[in-house]
Amino acid sequence: MLCGRLEVAGEVDGWVGFGVSSTGQMISSASGPKNIAVVGRVDDGTVKKFALPGRYINELPQAEQTLIDTNIQVVGDSIVMSFTKLLEEDGEVEIVDGPNDFISAKGSISGGSIAGHGTNEMKDFIYKDFSEDVPTTSPSSSPSNLPTVHPTDPTTAPTSAPTSGPSTSPTDYPTTTNALPCPSAGTPPVELTFGPQRFELAPPNTFCGIFIRKADGSLVPFARSYNGHPWEASPGPFASPPSGVTCTVNDCQVFLAPLEISTDRYAVLSKARAEPPREELIASFLERTTFGGTKSEIESLASSPWTATEQAAWIRTQIDLPMTSHREYYRKRTNSVWDTPAMPAKSDHPCSPNSLWRRYAFVEQDRLEAYSGDYNSMTFEVVSEEAGNVAQIYEVSDSTDSFTSYPGRGGIEDCSTARVCSNGQRFDYERVGDYIEWTVTVAAGGMHPISFRYAHASDWTEGHAALKLSVNNVTVDETYDFLYTASWDYYVYSALVDVSLNEGTNTIRLTRTAYINTNWNIGPVISKLHILVGCFKF
Repeated sequence: MLCGRLEVAGEVDGWVGFGVSSTGQMISSASGPKNIAVVGRVDDGTVKKFALPGRYINELPQAEQTLIDTNIQVVGDSIVMSFTKLLEEDGEVEIVDGPNDFISAKGSISGGSIAGHGTNEMKDFIYKDFSEDVPTTSPSSSPSNLPTVHPTDPTTAPTSAPTSGPSTSPTDYPTTTNALPCPSAGTPPVELTFGPQRFELAPPNTFCGIFIRKADGSLVPFARSYNGHPWEASPGPFASPPSGVTCTVNDCQVFLAPLEISTDRYAVLSKARAEPPREELIASFLERTTFGGTKSEIESLASSPWTATEQAAWIRTQIDLPMTSHREYYRKRTNSVWDTPAMPAKSDHPCSPNSLWRRYAFVEQDRLEAYSGDYNSMTFEVVSEEAGNVAQIYEVSDSTDSFTSYPGRGGIEDCSTARVCSNGQRFDYERVGDYIEWTVTVAAGGMHPISFRYAHASDWTEGHAALKLSVNNVTVDETYDFLYTASWDYYVYSALVDVSLNEGTNTIRLTRTAYINTNWNIGPVISKLHILVGCFKF
């Protein structure tokens, strides 16, 4: 279970949302599990699950509304939403015991419906690695072997008045003076009575758990201790509240409140495991301190004792080693392409020798400064390996042929925001059959990577808008894809594609061949053609 609590300051009406994403975006990919948003509304007090198949939001069917313990309220100048969600659900992105990407957002209610978040309610990204939420496996220090300097002074005089007499009525629960030990591993669960109970800590390599035992024998986690660690609330919606567990150095008190169902009972049981082999301990250590151990490294370290002294020496050795580049290591071993209708990290740049680094280093949200909303500016440097690259740029105004069946809206037109549109013009696709064609000249024939600078903000077909790419009247790609960019003024480059060009003149054409829906066609807007003529893919 994920027990979530989201607090958003600012306006105290509208909605707040918490998203579970595998892509860094809330729009789900065309295939695979769907991203899920937990959205709470202040106006009606509901907290429900939604999906985002495009730039709109769909409430999930009632059968998939599996949240429990939901609540949303206004506290001071903040909206506070809480909920409990299953970690793994059919067809949804799983919340794992490791790195997770979450997104929070807020917005308004318009006409009784959930409206999109504007610039002032931009999303916040939350990275959480739940594998880090693990207590240490040993105490912080050993107990002192020395006696105290002075003995404890006994009381030297009686109190001025006798102590109070016994209470006239019994306490609500019996008082436990001695801590109960965990039952032996493998024995049946031991039933417990209601009220405060003291328990010893679990022995080494042993799990000791308190459960709510149902009439059918099933066990619901309530509290736990393991491997000598203090007792704590178990995960889950029916566990003890944190305030119900209080500990001293040697034992803990757990409050067992009366249960609502008369047939339910508290029970404690233990499970033990053998001391892990040295190789397993070393592998776990390397998993926490490196990007992963190798079999040879584990075997080498296991050939000698593996105590805290050896672990400290290993860490010191690593610190003293010369620094290496994780980026260089990563570039040699990855070729990531995201299956998502968003542009970040879509493809690789072909012109850095031996490089598999992803082409995009910034995502859509990097365009604006998080607090002021002003546009960010960046400075880029050309790496030495790419200094000699040569590219040819062809603007829309350089095209030698074009056609649109809807000249009132499509074809070559002035950009609404000239500063974001190359040369102040762009080509707009509106109908099947619309095309733009360039006549280009290259000095040497062969394979040349090309791409197109474009914008596309329609969420039909999950943000995809495919055109037919032809070179010298030969189809290169029947469905050359232009992915969603979130704004008609946000231009990016399409995926690089290798095409065969002849020495001398060639024609390159982009044609709309299919409708996005049955009524009209909303295609990308094209700003320029980009041809690399000074490098080749390795």
